[in-house]
Amino acid sequence: MKTKILKIVLNIFLILQSLSTYSQDYEPRGRYYPEDENIGLPSLGLAGKSLIIGAVLFIIGWIISKIKKDENGNSGSTFGGCLIMIGIICAIPALAWIQAIGASIYIIGVVVLVIIGILVYVWDKINDK
Repeated sequence: MKTKILKIVLNIFLILQSLSTYSQDYEPRGRYYPEDENIGLPSLGLAGKSLIIGAVLFIIGWIISKIKKDENGNSGSTFGGCLIMIGIICAIPALAWIQAIGASIYIIGVVVLVIIGILVYVWDKINDK
């Protein structure tokens, strides 16, 4: 059971890491203008529409693959699997936003941990005197 969960977490991590090419390679160079909407990610309208289309295709593919059974009792279908993959591909713009937000949270967490580590180290040095 633990290995199954670990495999799922590792797959999700690898998928999100591979999406960094979509979210960070198109970062604009030069000065930052707050009124400029070009921040290197797909527009929110496109991301929202693609997420809805991707979720619908994913759900339809999942239902088709669960309904289809062959004579051996195995479930699954090629058409359902294709719909699931197309749904995942359609959701890439939204996943790029999620990856960029996750990367920002990760960076903030690392900075906070470094600051806490420095404060603990300084606190220990003060209490040792």
